[in-house]
Amino acid sequence: MKAYHYTNPHKWESVQLGLDHCLKALLPLRRVVLPSCASGLEAKAYRTNALFCLLEAQPSSWFANKEFPLIWKNLLENIRSFQGDVTLLSFNLTSEDTAYVLDRAHVERYLNKSYINDDVNNFKRTKAYGDYWSSRVSFSEYSGEYCLPELIVLNEIPIKRISVEWSGPKISVLEDMLFKQ
Repeated sequence: MKAYHYTNPHKWESVQLGLDHCLKALLPLRRVVLPSCASGLEAKAYRTNALFCLLEAQPSSWFANKEFPLIWKNLLENIRSFQGDVTLLSFNLTSEDTAYVLDRAHVERYLNKSYINDDVNNFKRTKAYGDYWSSRVSFSEYSGEYCLPELIVLNEIPIKRISVEWSGPKISVLEDMLFKQ
């Protein structure tokens, strides 16, 4: 199974140069759940760092999602790049990789609503992130039923396993995907 990681050319260059922790690898640097997003989850949810990926290079579940029509645009906008470029990296998952699939829809459903009462808001946010965390299944056992499947890899991926699928302007990626709907 192949994993796809969207990034920007600057971050890809830093991987090639080994600027992150002196390693030439994609590293699991982002927390899966931040303590500020939810309280009361198991400690492992807050301690787990991951490399966030997708299961397809052009995942229709993300760019043509009727429930979350802006999710693809939001995802690409979160890829920080001053030039507005996007780089798509891929790598084959192996049995040695620690990888899970989670359903991002749990969080997005919460984020797409506004709550007035802080107690209700805190409860719903914690439930959303708790459901997201609880949805994780091993990538080898994932059967394709999630609304917004998100792949997390908990180990580093050495540069020798990484391929560049393409690199280009963010706007053309958005237009290409949106016109395929």
